[in-house]
This record gives sequence, C-alpha cells and structure tokens, in this order.
Amino acid sequence: MTALSGREYFDLSNEHVLALRLDAGLGSDDSRPFRLGGYQDNVTLANIFNALSASSPFSQRRFSLRGYGEGEAELSGQNMTLVSAEYRFPVSRIERGWMAPPIGIDQLYGLVFVDAGRAWNQFDLSKTYTGVGAELGA
Repeated sequence: MTALSGREYFDLSNEHVLALRLDAGLGSDDSRPFRLGGYQDNVTLANIFNALSASSPFSQRRFSLRGYGEGEAELSGQNMTLVSAEYRFPVSRIERGWMAPPIGIDQLYGLVFVDAGRAWNQFDLSKTYTGVGAELGA
C-alpha cells in the first residue's frame, strides 16, 4: 500500500482561512479497501490511541466525504483519491462564559466546503463523487 496525505492552510487576513486537503492511496489486490463517506473528525480518541500504539497514520482506510453515507459500495475500493477545499470565516465574536458550571462560547464561525473523491478497483474517471455544503459552528 502507498499513501499520500497533505494539508495546507492559507491565511486570508482577519481570521479568514482557505484550507486545502489531499488524500490518496494505492493498494494491492490483497489489501483492505479504502472507504469514503460519512463524517469523522481527524482527531479522535481512537486515532490518538493508534498513534500511541505505534500504528502508522498511513494505515488509515476510512476518509470523510461529506454528503455521503458510510458504507456505500461505490465509495469503497483498493485505490482512492480525495480532495477538499474549505473557506473558513468568523461570524461573530461573543466571548461569554460562566464560572459555575464552567461553560462558555468564544465565537461563531462558518465554513463553506467542496469535497470530491473516488474509490476504485478499476479506474473510471467518470465516477467522481462531490459533496458541497456549509457549516456553522461555535
């Protein structure tokens, strides 16, 4: 198996950011398939545990392709590519909190994204799946 993963962030000023991502993998006939779809953060307790147990981050086989469910057959294969572009921007700075209970909110932010990916055993350029959307977070 061969894997490539890259992230790049561009500061557009005033807390506006352009985030780009590329993940690609080539497997053999006897390797576990790559799976795209569902949504998962890259930082999870399982990922931290795997890193601590000397597991290579390149053994990752599940990748988020927003807009698609997990386990869809057409998003599984021995090879895969996934690209993503996000525009992240602040909406409002609130900066409020309470001491008891200790909760608070710093700011509201938004992001607009485009994800495109494919997983295949036999390469077919026409089978690229795209997810487009927007998120609001705090």
